[in-house]
Amino acid sequence: MVEGLPSPKATPQALAIYLGAVLLWSVLAALGHTQSATEPPGNVEVSAAASGDVSQDATSQADAPRGVSMAVSPGGLQRHVAGRWSTLMVSGANRTTEDAEDTIVVSVGDEIGLQYARRMWIPAGARRQSWLPIEIPADIPADQLQVDAKSMRLTQAADGEQFQSNFVGEPISRRSLLIDHDQSTAAIILDREMPDQPAHSVTEFQRSLVYAARQRLRLSQQDLLLPEFASDWMPPTPKSLDAIDQLVIGSDRLFSDSGFVAQLARWVRGGGRLWIMLDRIDPDAVHQLLGDDHCFTTVDSVELNRFRVETVDLMDSKSLQKAEPWESERPAQMLRILAHTDDVSARVDGWPAAFWIPFGDGEVLMTTLDASGWFVDGDPEGGITTAMHTVALRFFDRRVEPQSHLAAVTPMVDKQIGYTIPARSMIATILGLHSVALLFVGVWLLRTRRLQLLAAVVPTIALVATVSLLVIGYRKSRSIPPTIASGQIAIVSTDGSSRRTETVSAIYRGDRQPLSIVSPPKSTTELLTDSSDSQTKRILWDDAWQETWQFVTQRPGVVQHARTISVSHHAQPWIADGTFDENGFTATIHGVGNFADPVVVAPSTPTLSLTGSTDSSNQVRGSIDDVLPPGRFIKDSLMSQSQQQRQQFLQQTQTTDTSQMLTQDASRRRQAVLAWTDMTDSPVSFSGDYALKGWSLVSIPIHLRRPAPDRTFQIPATFVRLDTLAGTEGASLVFDPRTGKWLAELTGAKRVALRCVLPDEILPCRITKVSVAIKISAPSRTLSVEHASGEETVVIYEKANPTGLQVFEFDDTSVLDQAAAGELNLSVSVSATDSEIAAGQIAAGQITRTPATTDELSSRSPINPAASASQSTWSIQYMHVSVHATSE
Repeated sequence: MVEGLPSPKATPQALAIYLGAVLLWSVLAALGHTQSATEPPGNVEVSAAASGDVSQDATSQADAPRGVSMAVSPGGLQRHVAGRWSTLMVSGANRTTEDAEDTIVVSVGDEIGLQYARRMWIPAGARRQSWLPIEIPADIPADQLQVDAKSMRLTQAADGEQFQSNFVGEPISRRSLLIDHDQSTAAIILDREMPDQPAHSVTEFQRSLVYAARQRLRLSQQDLLLPEFASDWMPPTPKSLDAIDQLVIGSDRLFSDSGFVAQLARWVRGGGRLWIMLDRIDPDAVHQLLGDDHCFTTVDSVELNRFRVETVDLMDSKSLQKAEPWESERPAQMLRILAHTDDVSARVDGWPAAFWIPFGDGEVLMTTLDASGWFVDGDPEGGITTAMHTVALRFFDRRVEPQSHLAAVTPMVDKQIGYTIPARSMIATILGLHSVALLFVGVWLLRTRRLQLLAAVVPTIALVATVSLLVIGYRKSRSIPPTIASGQIAIVSTDGSSRRTETVSAIYRGDRQPLSIVSPPKSTTELLTDSSDSQTKRILWDDAWQETWQFVTQRPGVVQHARTISVSHHAQPWIADGTFDENGFTATIHGVGNFADPVVVAPSTPTLSLTGSTDSSNQVRGSIDDVLPPGRFIKDSLMSQSQQQRQQFLQQTQTTDTSQMLTQDASRRRQAVLAWTDMTDSPVSFSGDYALKGWSLVSIPIHLRRPAPDRTFQIPATFVRLDTLAGTEGASLVFDPRTGKWLAELTGAKRVALRCVLPDEILPCRITKVSVAIKISAPSRTLSVEHASGEETVVIYEKANPTGLQVFEFDDTSVLDQAAAGELNLSVSVSATDSEIAAGQIAAGQITRTPATTDELSSRSPINPAASASQSTWSIQYMHVSVHATSE
């Protein structure tokens, strides 16, 4: 009996079926033996799959005819979101005796204008797996749950590309991709579960916690399982994590992959939200990821059977909600740490249990209590605790997309395309020849005593020079050379080790030419085309992950734009090493040279203009007098054309918070130096004979050093942050400490309590004098600035009918000595007008109006006193506080 076949029954029909099955099995076995005998020895399987499962396409290739075959299947996260990038797995098999290099091309949905291709080398007699990035179309309806991915294999021939049929003889293969329409998408990285793993394992608790938190928030609409990484490495494709908003890491098994750490850091800096279960992660791995933002110190690890969880109020980070008791026979493990941050959401017996670390545009959640401690009494059936619900509300939020500077950069690069102005040397040469010719002819006519001919010679020579200048000007104005003008916004990471660069290129030429765009690895280029361009284009990745745009044509007389996002790493950190001295702020800029118009910006404080040194030391400095008013980024009153363009650019981006767009860590309110320089290095190359122009705006993080002991120094207002203080009725809304802006068109009396916060790096210090500048318009009112310490209030400055810039200083030691820990509390009050006071008294019935005579009533219309009083408005444009201090 043949093993694997059922026992035959004693019937003729069964016997016939049995004999037919045996015959079929024998034929298939013989064919398989023949094929395996002819395959070359040493058959190698090259595998780089992101998923541990073998796809059906890959399996079917084993039964394909001899030759080369390629197919695609879901890979990586296997999650697809409209408008975002995803990753497909590419499987290839080479059953020949020669190495092969083939290309597979994929189009997604109904998109016919753009294709995605992967060119892959496959050794002889081997299988190989790799990946292909694709972008899911953004216009997929909410009720559409799948989108088709059509693929075809191409080979390069002498006469061009040739289509190759798949293993069933069809030229095009189709694959359905599941679309995730949830409002936020999360993924998980946990330890692998073993067959003999207990029922209530740590991994199971971690998985249950994530699902329970999302279910509590009702985030999933399609009831899809969260994607989990089964592999020990990450696909090296650009934007491999783009499809998800949150990532939960409960295992450090992927941290041994340096590529994963780099991609994870880029994703978080770009707005991703990361949850690290610190009780299961090696702190060294976290330090490898966060670098200088690693803001905690490990103390020890304990097991707790009973504790209380205190949750921080979402509206007031300094107050705690009601503590929750927790008790279980199964102890919860907790890693006790010292968190060097005030952003702590939950504490266990005073120790941080959940805290947040801002990282670029994203955020990292750290939890030190194991997963069972976040369930009520450690039982998943009881649901999550209030503390976890509070943390989940903040974490499971759709990620913030990184800011794009495309709209602001495009007009600047477009202005660089046009006819060229003749060089000064050319004009000087023509005028010089004109003068030399006049001198030579004049001397010759003088010697020959025929000076009367000058009346004809001088106009002739002048006419020749004039015609030459006109011809040159006409040709320059009529011919625009092929040009690529690029503008870069480079934002350096907080530790200076890398930078994220957004490059916008404007491409122009007068004739029709094919255009090839090549980007290096870790870069992605987007070609911005208009709707009139119906040509199908293709993005090709090779084995080095170099990206190439194919079948692009530069049309004559049309400006085409390309946007490139790249990440570069520095051998030496790019930082501004700064401190304070008796003249103000001074710094040495490392990594960037030959810069112009440097300024210091921060999310909520004014801009500081810097003056650069004339030597090669790259030193800059700025004093209290160099603080600029809102909307100004260049101190010079007479600006050149390039300075005017820079000023306009920064003013335009200021509408979307310049300092937050152009600083790597705006959430921490860190200052950065913005400097204009020549293009550092172009991350993209273009084919063709183009004239290249370019500039870069670099955001460099400032690393402050403490001044030497017993040294006096000045702190410009750019480094003095203003925060609001909550009173009996809460914090005033007149001033927004996040943006540093004041409300406009205010009425009535208002009072704002402010806290002036100095940089942590210079503390402790002793404040000796404070300079204040307030730009205000409050006619018929009184401005009062006071210092409050406990119940005692000291009036520092008072001015009636304040209009314009109010500048004053105070050095009262009785006031300044009370400033503790580098914080100075001030209150700004603007009184009501006399009419507003009278209207309030009348409304309260405290006074009565004098009755008017009949003639007076008939000569005027009725007036509402309250409405009349409310028409008088006032506003504060800005308030700058600078500090003089002595280090201790």
